[in-house]
Amino acid sequence: MFWELKHNARIWRVLAGAVGCALIVTVGLGAQPAQTFRGVIADGICATAAGHTPMLRPGQTMAECTGSCVKKGAKYVLFSSENGVVYQLDDQTMPKAFAARLVLVIGNLDEGTKTIHVADIILGVPPKVSHAKSVYLDCGKCAGGLPSAKQDALLEIQHWKRFDVVPNRQKADLILLFSTNRLRGDYDSGKDSKPVVATYMSVIDPATGHSVWSDWKRSGYMLLGSATKALIDDFRVDLEAEEGHINLALQRDENQKVLIPQPGK
Repeated sequence: MFWELKHNARIWRVLAGAVGCALIVTVGLGAQPAQTFRGVIADGICATAAGHTPMLRPGQTMAECTGSCVKKGAKYVLFSSENGVVYQLDDQTMPKAFAARLVLVIGNLDEGTKTIHVADIILGVPPKVSHAKSVYLDCGKCAGGLPSAKQDALLEIQHWKRFDVVPNRQKADLILLFSTNRLRGDYDSGKDSKPVVATYMSVIDPATGHSVWSDWKRSGYMLLGSATKALIDDFRVDLEAEEGHINLALQRDENQKVLIPQPGK
């Protein structure tokens, strides 16, 4: 589902200067080992030290600039600002959902042409997230089915065994915020009751209040719990891939859902 993140609600911006050089790890993937490359999805015109500045129009985002350049004939590329390497991407469909975002591209590199044969693309995660030890689960006013979804999130985090869940947001390294938007069809106790159409998850840095990772899933009121679990699983895949463990990213069912091992299996 990573290439379907055109619906991604992520609100943190990637600065080109924050992009590290390509991180290389290997796992078995058919006859050749897969590699992981870290950088920003850019376009061939703006993938320079100057970035989007020469092409960026007033009020335009970097993602919009990338899309505009691609419509003019440029190709999506992976750009590492630290070493200035521009990697060509043989798949031009998957990168569209990640325009101007920090990502990990999984695939094999043709050294001669600097072209990555793309197997998958995963959102990048800032280093502070990798260092975090504790999380606080938040659902705002927790209207509708969010209290139940919060409990599902707690169980999934406990299953993961990566973070301690703390009751005080002031003592947490990260805040996992769950929310919904509402439309006709489902029930809510609010005055302007609208049904749930999607479940959102944002990972907040409590020191700055900024979101460092965010995504959303189409859900509906009855599927809040499963959407919440799926969001945590995607966050887990992205975080572990950032640390060099890409096995989970390559383990998916026929619907591209991440196959997280269940307790006792």
